[in-house]
Amino acid sequence: MKELVNGDETQCGTNNAWEALARCAKPDVDPAIFYVERGADLEPARAVCRCCPVQLCCAMDAVVRGDDHGIWGNLSGRQRRKARSLYLNGTPLLMSIAQVAERGRSCGDRPLQG
Repeated sequence: MKELVNGDETQCGTNNAWEALARCAKPDVDPAIFYVERGADLEPARAVCRCCPVQLCCAMDAVVRGDDHGIWGNLSGRQRRKARSLYLNGTPLLMSIAQVAERGRSCGDRPLQG
């Protein structure tokens, strides 16, 4: 992937070995939570992604590939389309992702009630 990211240095590598470290690849995570119908609750998938050690690699990979389906790297298809547009128009990939990413939540945070 490194060659695709406008000089952004990453620890993701080019062979997607990071996928084995992904929380969503663990046997106790139902992959269906990442592919829900429009308007459905994304929080179960986002909760897994927020605590994932390879969240950024996943988001970068999905943006570069142009994958618009499901939750990847804690980004929805809409967020990834926006990040990809920024990236293709010259914004560095990491900055593109940062501009569209969910704010104010960290690993272990529960959704706000009310």
